[in-house]
Amino acid sequence: MIWPPVLDEWETLAQIHAGRSLARYGNAEIDLLNGHAAYLEDPLPALVEELRAGLQQPPAQCLIGIPRLDPQSPKYAGYCRRAPALLPWLRQDIHYGSTFISRVDCAPWITTAAYLDAMETIWRGKKVALVCTPENPLCRCLGYSAQKVIFVACPARDAYRVIDDLERTVITSKVDRVILSCGATATCLAHRLARQGHEAVDVGAMGALVLSARMRHHQGTTLVALRHPHVANARALQDLLAGSGFSVDWMSSYGEDASTEPHPGVV
Repeated sequence: MIWPPVLDEWETLAQIHAGRSLARYGNAEIDLLNGHAAYLEDPLPALVEELRAGLQQPPAQCLIGIPRLDPQSPKYAGYCRRAPALLPWLRQDIHYGSTFISRVDCAPWITTAAYLDAMETIWRGKKVALVCTPENPLCRCLGYSAQKVIFVACPARDAYRVIDDLERTVITSKVDRVILSCGATATCLAHRLARQGHEAVDVGAMGALVLSARMRHHQGTTLVALRHPHVANARALQDLLAGSGFSVDWMSSYGEDASTEPHPGVV
């Protein structure tokens, strides 16, 4: 098996920053390419054909993201097993980008502060359209740094059935960049929009990654009021949080020491 060249995650982000779109092919898209049902998408004939066409004749300004077979990846063995199902649809004459730009489970090295900042640069200071479900963490993440966000809601399942409506809404929004997080539908939308001259980036699960990074960034400044299921009392919970990097100003008591008053202290 000869796997084509694949840019690493940093190089893939650099291509996006330079103005290219990104359409990502992962496990769901591999299943759909071969006519099998995938998570949250049925193998509709039009969807399968569009995914195949996107690989065989990709738009010039659209980078195609595929798994990067890096032996250092925790998912290396699994993707080596999946690779033969994707290889027949790939071309050897183009360079691909990494589909792992937001996949910590596949590329744990992307959790650095510099990389997370580079990811946010995709939308920082820009007017963007966001295509995802209302529950997606990206709805919160983009609000921190984008100039303006036009939210285009899509269903959690079988979003491809309304892809034409999503496409029309995005095009009429007149934004600087389109951020996509809607499974295989995002892959197809990235192709479509790139062909029409729009910058569209399929970011996958990037919202959860960026939001978790922001939570870590604010450790030490946030009042913590939560209960850990395996901690018996407030002091033990305070110690647990301190060991995780939080500064706890005060905490109410419960459990074994529920009769005591809230105790002060900075850990």
